[in-house]
Amino acid sequence: LPDAMKKRCALATVPIFERIIQVNPEDPLYFLFYEGLAEAQYGLEYYTAAFDAARQSLALKGGMIPAELLLTATSAHLGMKDVAYDTIKATSGRPQDLAGRVFGHIRDRASYFRQIRDDLHQVDIPV
Repeated sequence: LPDAMKKRCALATVPIFERIIQVNPEDPLYFLFYEGLAEAQYGLEYYTAAFDAARQSLALKGGMIPAELLLTATSAHLGMKDVAYDTIKATSGRPQDLAGRVFGHIRDRASYFRQIRDDLHQVDIPV
């Protein structure tokens, strides 16, 4: 999709996720709503909001690689390199570690993860 269309999709998605989170807090997949919200906010460059949503997703269900990746990228953008490095370090050695294999193993969302990888490189965080 063209960048302008991606931004429009993200703008439309944010209030939907916010409403789902507000209305349905008992859903066992609640962590996914925060992850989706973080992804949309990241796409809009709302890094503080994306960081908070990714952190909430991980608080509800730790070990979710997309939320860890979003937490790493947003913390880097916010100048919190220690949080980014700590997240990478904490995931190293797992079967699908963030620091090594995640970028090559997610085919359907390769361009999205490539963008996050490039963003991390721009703020001097190697992945």
